[in-house]
Amino acid sequence: MDPSVVLDPRASNQADGAWSFRWLVEQFAGARAPQLVEVWLRSLRTASVDGAPVGDRSGVEDLLSAWPRAQDGSLDLSRAPFQLLAIFNRLDLAGSGKGEGRFVFGLVDPATGQPGRMTVALEYRLPSTSSRQEWAQRWHALAGHGF
Repeated sequence: MDPSVVLDPRASNQADGAWSFRWLVEQFAGARAPQLVEVWLRSLRTASVDGAPVGDRSGVEDLLSAWPRAQDGSLDLSRAPFQLLAIFNRLDLAGSGKGEGRFVFGLVDPATGQPGRMTVALEYRLPSTSSRQEWAQRWHALAGHGF
């Protein structure tokens, strides 16, 4: 959550920074990333999950209509309205091998930059190349680095 991290150019969608929503989504979806994001957002309009009713999220249509589009009509991920809020660990998750690293993004209004009412967490299982103790030490050591 440190400003030196969340405001770093590596968090910029326009710069295709390695901590940006754009870059992370493109890493697992490749060229289909804009379509995947749109399908995912439209899936939030569902009326039920596993038969249980959920509230309709009609704001998704407003988000998609305000999101700038590329020339081919797909979402322009370089102008994705998700801003990095935090990078943190979940070493406490016993069922996730050595734990997880998480990137948390907050929705911002594309027109005004004002915070929206949505967060997105992209979760990554930490490689088992190190013990949980070693991962904890690595995360802790980040406090000594200037970003």
